[in-house]
Amino acid sequence: MNKFTGICLSLALIVMPIEGICEGPRYYKDQVSEWMANLENGEEHDNGQAEGELTYKNEPNGFRDLYWGESLEKIKQTRNVKYLNYNAKTNKVSYIVYFREDEPSHLSRVPVTGRAMLASLWNNRLTDITLYFYEKNAFSDLKYAMHSMFGKPFMDLNNQIYWAGNKTVIILMAPENNNPCILYLNSSQLTKEAMKTEAKSGW
Repeated sequence: MNKFTGICLSLALIVMPIEGICEGPRYYKDQVSEWMANLENGEEHDNGQAEGELTYKNEPNGFRDLYWGESLEKIKQTRNVKYLNYNAKTNKVSYIVYFREDEPSHLSRVPVTGRAMLASLWNNRLTDITLYFYEKNAFSDLKYAMHSMFGKPFMDLNNQIYWAGNKTVIILMAPENNNPCILYLNSSQLTKEAMKTEAKSGW
């Protein structure tokens, strides 16, 4: 399995437990499967990345001062945290993590709903962060800002835009119906580790 295929597989299998807030990231399995097949055939992707160049400019290793792999105890040292739920299928625990008073409550001038983020931990290690935006033009404003910050995306499905890196996968999702615009960040390495652990389960 090459690096691109690993990312595709992780995107297809990630399930976000965010009951009580809104729907989670919406993955189109048929599109992801087609994407995987194209990559297996060695096709170059939309942003011109060749195989083995799984990165993008300014690739983060988390969000702000929260880094992939940090424990809940570490997060609680600087932020207020509220338990949300546990997802047995993914073995992830989700928490609402509130912004500090001294940090911006917006991204690229787009207000973050609730001055908070959703953080999920696998084996007590931070693996993904989700933010929500109800601002009218949130998707278009964030899309413009993220193109400038991260460069051409790995894949653009119009209503879902992907930046795929060895450290972090970022997905920007347009609002649907009454749901907000969603920004989702995921640890590439911890997701691969979780997938391997799940595959070995029961053997």
